[in-house]
Amino acid sequence: MYSKSFYRLQLKNTGVELKKKRLQAGISQEELAQNFNASVESVQSWEHARTIPNVCYLPKLIEFLGHDPLKIPCTL
Repeated sequence: MYSKSFYRLQLKNTGVELKKKRLQAGISQEELAQNFNASVESVQSWEHARTIPNVCYLPKLIEFLGHDPLKIPCTL
């Protein structure tokens, strides 16, 4: 089981990465929300690390970022 601090770090990293990629692509939060079929409030919440994207957005998130930012690392 992962700690709350691990979850918060994943949440923050995902939001920072999403915002960075969005700005690099030159698109607005509104355009990203439309692309994800989500609300602008959801995108804002993800970028500010208040919530993590719901699993239904994961395929679009992976496509947009080029990888799965929520993948839990495996340790041996």
